[in-house]
Amino acid sequence: MARRFEEETRHKDDPDVEVVLLTATSRDALTRTHARYFKTVPELAAALAAALPIVPKNGARRTKAKVGMRRQKG
Repeated sequence: MARRFEEETRHKDDPDVEVVLLTATSRDALTRTHARYFKTVPELAAALAAALPIVPKNGARRTKAKVGMRRQKG
């Protein structure tokens, strides 16, 4: 913990550095629970894309069917 506080003080003005202390029973457990610290941005993006619902490639939106009365001729 003392080392963590030292590092936090050293990097306090650097928005690109996040100092964390992670504990787990194994490195595999850490990579499962805290993947963002171990994966590259493309790997994280691929994992996110796989977790999201499918979006149509053309960006088409669903439209509601028009409901109304037909005019009678006459």
